[in-house]
Amino acid sequence: MPPHNSTTEPSRVRQFWLAGPDGELAASLVEPSDGAPNAHAVVICRSIGHEDQTTDSGLFSLAGACAQAGFPALIVSHRGTDQSSGAVESADTVSGWLDGIRLAVDFLREQGHKTCTLVSPRLGALLSASALPIEGVNSLVMWSPVLDGRRYIRSLKLLGAAAADAAKGGDGTLSIAGYDFSAPVLRALESLKAQPYLGCERVLVLESASRRVDAAFIDALRAEGAEVTVVDAPDVTTWIDQPSDTSNIPMQSIRAIVGFVAEAVRPDVAIVPSAADTPLARNAITLRLDGAEINERFVSFGPDQLSGVLSTPAPDRERSVPAVLLLSTRGPGRSFVDLARKLAADGRVVLRYDFAGFGASPQPSADDLLYSSQGERDLAAGVNFLASLGQRRVVVVGFCAGAWTAISAPPQPGVCAIAAINVELFVTDENWVVRNYRSARINAIMHRLDVHGRSRRLMALLPQRHAAVRWLARLAARHVFVGLFFDEADYGFRFYQMKVRPAIAANLAAGTVRVHQYSDLGHMTQGADRHRMTTDLIRFINDADSAAPISQRAR
Repeated sequence: MPPHNSTTEPSRVRQFWLAGPDGELAASLVEPSDGAPNAHAVVICRSIGHEDQTTDSGLFSLAGACAQAGFPALIVSHRGTDQSSGAVESADTVSGWLDGIRLAVDFLREQGHKTCTLVSPRLGALLSASALPIEGVNSLVMWSPVLDGRRYIRSLKLLGAAAADAAKGGDGTLSIAGYDFSAPVLRALESLKAQPYLGCERVLVLESASRRVDAAFIDALRAEGAEVTVVDAPDVTTWIDQPSDTSNIPMQSIRAIVGFVAEAVRPDVAIVPSAADTPLARNAITLRLDGAEINERFVSFGPDQLSGVLSTPAPDRERSVPAVLLLSTRGPGRSFVDLARKLAADGRVVLRYDFAGFGASPQPSADDLLYSSQGERDLAAGVNFLASLGQRRVVVVGFCAGAWTAISAPPQPGVCAIAAINVELFVTDENWVVRNYRSARINAIMHRLDVHGRSRRLMALLPQRHAAVRWLARLAARHVFVGLFFDEADYGFRFYQMKVRPAIAANLAAGTVRVHQYSDLGHMTQGADRHRMTTDLIRFINDADSAAPISQRAR
């Protein structure tokens, strides 16, 4: 995966929550490294659902590029999404999203930034257009925009009908890639349609061949007096439509946006120093869940200054049980946020964080971020951070690539259990074939079939005693309790059945490895069985309370 910040000059990232009337909104402020003040800033309004997650790295790349050009950039997460409080449930959720955009602009204006550019990908563009005009916003970037809520919801339903990883509840809830859209939220989104009066002097529209913007809307913007620039951005398609762990950073689009922002600065607006932190920004928040109080704060740790969120119970409710380490701030959909808060309400300390190069975690020097030694370093950093807080026993929970890292990495001191969700035990990297099969002919076939796609089926059939068997045996020897959670149609489960299960029969009989399989879970854990899987996962974590941690001398 390309780095989420491909420029060389570092920038400063501050993470906090914006205190709004309906709860707290997670925000990341990326500032110029030299601290130079600027009267103009950028607000980046996220999309919603699966497109929010696939575009995440690109948004942090954009924020870093803006900061290096001298413009602070604030990435704001909507209510009920990412690390914000609340849930995406009722019809007023959408109106709350519009208020959140206004709150983000108000925050920057209180910080001394008199004018702002609002940058909005996909559904974020429709939300931004619906929230405008906003005092101080003099320019708008509509990045492959959604202009009609009804049409967008129709496309979501078509996507859901075509995708094995989608589910629709009896109450009208639509779930795609782990994200739920309740029936009231769907209806509220359907009522939105972008209007040409935005109150902005300049508008940049980035479109691609697969997502052209309605020419009539462009003409209407110009008729309202806006200076509109339309840019062809072919990199948008691969950025939005690919999974977040393989997304391409849209550098062509980012360069166009940074240039547009620089031109949006009005010469008659003086540069002023940033104000002190305002009451709007909070470094820690207190939430209530099922009657229990939990506390959350953003943290950074380790040699690479990885970014995460620490959830802790109220002091009088903390139990003497292993802490939980979640190898993603979100997980599939937003499931790790909900899981962390639920476990904290039950008395556990929980750390969820992003590996280097993802989210707000800085890009390391190496380009290979997944299925590599970088993941091992990131895992060790999380375990060591919890140890520094006095948490000497840890249960690690990972999904897909994170789960692969947890199982394949050398055993970490203090880890007593590992839960791996839809782990593809056969995946390493593109050189896997070269290392394991020296035949140039097979290697050429693999690459022609695409190693990250159809070739996975073929790899699973090749006669090979896979390293996963050795990994699981190594963990069993260190008395690490392992739980594997699979959708029955997932590639990882098929490989487990064929190549791993026969070799670990003794571990299964002894109970050191426990396997859960589901007929309707989906890779992104959004199927009908996801609640049963979550219940099983929490039961596994509770069962691990009595598991012995890896010896501090283990290697």
